Formats: sequence, C-alpha cells, structure tokens
Amino acid sequence: MNQPESQPLDGVAPDLQTKYSAFTGVGRALRRGEAIRHLKFLSESAARIEAQRKQLEAIKDRITQEAARIRFEMNHVLEFGVSAFDRNEFQEVLEDVSQHGGLTLHEAAALAHARSMQNVHSVNGGSPGDVSASP
Repeated sequence: MNQPESQPLDGVAPDLQTKYSAFTGVGRALRRGEAIRHLKFLSESAARIEAQRKQLEAIKDRITQEAARIRFEMNHVLEFGVSAFDRNEFQEVLEDVSQHGGLTLHEAAALAHARSMQNVHSVNGGSPGDVSASP
C-alpha cells in the first residue's frame, strides 16, 4: 500500500479534520479511520522495514553503516511520518486512536515522540525534566 499524500501525517482528508474537531462524531470517525489506515500501512511495511534493519546491521564499515542508518531514518520519516525510533510508540498510540478517534496523525506522532523521549530519560535514571540525566 503506497501512501498517496506527500506528507504521511496529513492523512487523506486534512481539510475535513480541520473542519470537524475531535469533539464531534464526524471528527472522531475521521481520526479513527486515519489511524486504522496508517496502522495498516505500518503493518504491511513491517517485513520490508525489518529486512532493511538487518541489511543495516550487516554493514561492517562504520562510515558506510552510519550513512545507511541516516538514509534508513530519513526514509522512515518520509514514508511514515515518524522516526524508526518512535515507530513502536506511534503504533501503540494509533491503536488507541483507532478506538476513540481523539487525535490527528500529527498529534499521535507528537505524543509518540514524547513517550519515546520519556522512556529514554527514565532508562537513563532521570526524569524527563531532569537536565542532569545523560541522554
């Protein structure tokens, strides 16, 4: 399944999502539909993404590996709207949104990124507001 839009988080009908807020039945239905569509796209791409990750790990030269990693990350953002780092959190948020329809894809991506960053900070022993914790 190819994403038809140039910005993957804009969805199919961004003008309708602007017109109908998440506080309306139509707005929630639009957001649920977008979340379901994006989840399907992520799911259909999982095997291809995993193959790309394995190819990346197989590269032994550090410079070539770093260049390949950057290409992988950029392609991920361009195709899905989120970094590979945020992908799992994004899928979890989209699963919730597919049930209640309260967030746009952009809002879901921002929440997923915030959760990922919170996890990084908690793993490193600090709280998200603790600037002394090392990233």
